Amino acid sequence: MEETERTDRQARMGSDYLRTQVRAWMEGAGDSGRKKELFELEMWLRALDRFFKPAHHALSDEQINELPYRDWSAELTVVDLCLLRVGQLCSQLLPRDRVDEAQFKRYVDGFVRESESADPYFERLLRDARPEAGLLVLRGTLEDVRLLIAESLRAQRTPLQIFESVGRIFSRELRRNPPLAALLDKKFKPMFDKVTSPEIAGLIRGLEDPNERNPVARVFLELFRMLKYLDFADPDGLPDERVKTAACVFSLVISEARQLVSYIEKRALVALPHGSAVRDACDSIAYCMPIDINKVVRVELADLSAAQSSDNVRARIENAHGILKDCFQQSVVQLASSLDASLTGVGVFTDFVTKKERSLALKKALENLLRSVRDFYARGDEVTAVALREGTAKFYDRQLRHLMYRDWSAFEQFFVEILKCNSLTALKPITHRYETFLQTLLREVEKRAVLQTQAA
Repeated sequence: MEETERTDRQARMGSDYLRTQVRAWMEGAGDSGRKKELFELEMWLRALDRFFKPAHHALSDEQINELPYRDWSAELTVVDLCLLRVGQLCSQLLPRDRVDEAQFKRYVDGFVRESESADPYFERLLRDARPEAGLLVLRGTLEDVRLLIAESLRAQRTPLQIFESVGRIFSRELRRNPPLAALLDKKFKPMFDKVTSPEIAGLIRGLEDPNERNPVARVFLELFRMLKYLDFADPDGLPDERVKTAACVFSLVISEARQLVSYIEKRALVALPHGSAVRDACDSIAYCMPIDINKVVRVELADLSAAQSSDNVRARIENAHGILKDCFQQSVVQLASSLDASLTGVGVFTDFVTKKERSLALKKALENLLRSVRDFYARGDEVTAVALREGTAKFYDRQLRHLMYRDWSAFEQFFVEILKCNSLTALKPITHRYETFLQTLLREVEKRAVLQTQAA
């Protein structure tokens, strides 16, 4: 009994020491201006954990049925790019003298060790609870996993078993790394997850009942964290060689969004008072969010890793990023407005676009497109045909995601027909049907409640 108590006490002391070390690490990163790098490191480790699981990929029903026979080389290439970024972050978070010292010690240990023994350099680091040791172990893990990936990609194809095996090896090494395991075990951290908006922070503090305050605060924290994740999938900040790494970020964001919907349905709606505005807002979020997720998964991210055209990849990532960012921002504002009707989205997000503004922009874009259709129908020359094609392509790239999801496939069919049609004579009947379709879309947009309120 005494031996058991002594073991438990030592385990608690070790756990407390580890938590202290990780807390000091995060505070030190904040003091040295490396808070963003530390958050990004955590984000990539979480994202890779999800990306290695096929359930978090945007696959059609047909592709899901063919999982064992599918080539996963494109996804493995994305993983390699993400691991490269993780290695860069490790170097940025480690002091330069610590990196030089580590490289020398590893050389010495590798030179003197016996061939049948384990690597003494890594064995010693794994017993070290300091975060710097954890980063050094992670750097070594990255080297080994990237070498394994390089060898796997030499083959003509990468089967699912290889892709998942690489993921299991990476996850197992992370779990063996005490500082990084501690970093990942607790999701929300005051350093990263403070509600920076004073208006929303005030609304949360104003909820006196903890049964109401806690679920509302949790939903806000989840939404703000997912918005921070999306910053790393913004195509404007990604060079061409790294743009596909956004697929890994999206796998994390979509997984987290689905978990949030589940939390709202199973926990928040049970705890919040029936008939209250805040409960109705949470119920609306849980209903609308899966619709936007479905748009992103089934259209924008479908087989994104294997796409070849860089312009197409960047456009799809931009659309997916825009849909999810708008969804999360609108959810934050909707929840906040249920607590204070006077609060506006502009007061929370500097780049917030209201549903009314978005609907007005969509209405104007449809009117411009209809004008191009009618110009071609009236003149029927090459100049108006080019304007029609360019206008349709522009609408497809910038405005399609703001239509109702049910209208996407119909618009895409017209888009393909118009771009493929090289005959002015054959284009005429297509544009006649296209005009009728666009008029129907315009009427549906004009019926939106936010525009009806403006007209009244």
